Amino acid sequence: MSEGSLKPLVFLYPLSPTLEKLREIMSENAEEEGIEIYDVESPEEGVQLIPVIGQSLIMGNSPKACAMLLQPVRRIVKKLETKTILVSTKSLPAKTLEKFMKIGLTECIVEPVNPKTLLYKVRLQLRSISTQQESSELALKESQSEDVKADEQNNKKLEKDDTNNDDQETNISDKNKEEAEAEAEDLYARKKKKKEAIVEDDQLYNVKKENNNTEEDEGIVENRKSDHISGHLEGKNYEDQNIDGMSKNKSNYKEESISGHYQGKVSDTKKVEKEKKP
Repeated sequence: MSEGSLKPLVFLYPLSPTLEKLREIMSENAEEEGIEIYDVESPEEGVQLIPVIGQSLIMGNSPKACAMLLQPVRRIVKKLETKTILVSTKSLPAKTLEKFMKIGLTECIVEPVNPKTLLYKVRLQLRSISTQQESSELALKESQSEDVKADEQNNKKLEKDDTNNDDQETNISDKNKEEAEAEAEDLYARKKKKKEAIVEDDQLYNVKKENNNTEEDEGIVENRKSDHISGHLEGKNYEDQNIDGMSKNKSNYKEESISGHYQGKVSDTKKVEKEKKP
């Protein structure tokens, strides 16, 4: 079996008796189970190894050594989805365990632990690990998939841009059409308004003219009435003057007649008296 097709199993020293026993069992069946065992003497050595071997399973006994290994490569561990099991001789405080989980710890097992249980947990984690070859193939597929997605996104973007361009051209055409219609409506409205203004001016002129004619006619009628009344009054005055004159003449005539009558009587009386005188 080639080296790239094996699953890396890393033992971080120092090891407890439990982990030493586990290592012996895994070494005996390593080829059959398709695993490759790495012995790391110090955290510094592990920091250099972890990025190179790809996804792996790390077994440790010392909380301090595990922390020193995981802290510098926590981002790589997270990216590779590397698994880490800490087999501790004592339980860790909740806050400490939470900090370990943040830097890449998968599980913490407190001794004593049944060897079969521990072996089962280790094999279970190994099943979830991909070999370098599988990781490369998976990475290639993911890369191709990403390229396909990128091409699809680019095509969608181009189609969207084309659609947007068409929409923009349509909008521009519609906008030009709307502007032309608006200008035509505005021109029509201005002409209509001008025409209405002219008609209104004509109507106003006609009304004024009719009012002036009416006033002139009324003035003529009033003048005629006034002249008629004046003439009537003058005629009446004339008649009154004639009547007064006639009355006066009649009165004068009567007075003259009476005076003459009396004067005649006086003359006759005087004449009689003269005749009576001897």
